[in-house]
Amino acid sequence: MRKPGRKPYGYRAKEREMIEQIVRKRRPRKGGLVVSYRQIVQELNDEGYRTRTGKPWYPRVVRLICERQKLAEAAERETGLSHKSDIGPEDYLSDEEVRRSHRTPLKPARARASIDDANLR
Repeated sequence: MRKPGRKPYGYRAKEREMIEQIVRKRRPRKGGLVVSYRQIVQELNDEGYRTRTGKPWYPRVVRLICERQKLAEAAERETGLSHKSDIGPEDYLSDEEVRRSHRTPLKPARARASIDDANLR
């Protein structure tokens, strides 16, 4: 079944590379210190990286990406199924299909009124 809406971050190859870079930056450094999300964001923005929409990174977004990656890796270990190949382009509706699915035909006002009147009798 196809899923409508925006594709998750990491769907595109360029985004997968960015996720790997974010996760790599989050790994403990020498001395066992973990880099904060704020520091990762600072590094990404200083290096000129931007989100899919061209905006600067925010700590909350980086945290959500890291958490989603951890869950996917845990599920992969538990089930033995790779999370990377489960979703493909065919699983999503095209932009045109999404627009069409949001259009709901409305009945003419007169027809609606007569239906409502019929239900009251």
